[in-house]
Amino acid sequence: MTTQCLSGYADLPLKKALERMSIVVSGMVKDAVAALRAGDDGLAGEVVARDDEVDRFYHFILRQLNLAVRNRSIIEDIGLTSARDCLGYRLAVKSVERVGDHAAAVAGLVSGVREGAAEKAMKEVEKMSDLSLKAFGDSVSSLLRLDRKLANEAIGLTRRVKELDEKISGELLALKTDPDTFGSIKLILESIRRVGEYGSDIAEIAVDLTVKEP
Repeated sequence: MTTQCLSGYADLPLKKALERMSIVVSGMVKDAVAALRAGDDGLAGEVVARDDEVDRFYHFILRQLNLAVRNRSIIEDIGLTSARDCLGYRLAVKSVERVGDHAAAVAGLVSGVREGAAEKAMKEVEKMSDLSLKAFGDSVSSLLRLDRKLANEAIGLTRRVKELDEKISGELLALKTDPDTFGSIKLILESIRRVGEYGSDIAEIAVDLTVKEP
């Protein structure tokens, strides 16, 4: 995906920028897991390179938020309603940026888990990734729409991600996976779990912002 020229908030409003950033990040996670399953170092390298695009979005959004805090007359211009919104979005965009870092981390571990290694566990890893991505995507949507119900559903999905993490770890031990592969997959599981957990953090921000200020 090619990044639109990030020249100013009038060209790319904050919420649209966050939405596009989250789409890039979700694609990175999907491709990192696909590269893992296929042992595709080329695709893994592309995922790592895409993290630079995520960083550009991150800094662009931070500039918008910092400008709004210094000049509150433009808060509504960037699609928010208060300084509290600015703080919430600042925390949320950092969580999205960290998801990109974890996608790159998974991609960086592809060479440590070759095709066919712990095949049964890998299928479960894909399921866990899908669940984490749904939690993450729903969380971002709940923030953009201030949808409390969707936010709480996303938080619930994250609990299921943690359960899958424990299940897969148990399967790896039962399969007597070789130590190097076991170590790599455990790191991958941690990063995939963090995708869901960062999503949960965003959902909690959404819940907080649905509560009107006194």
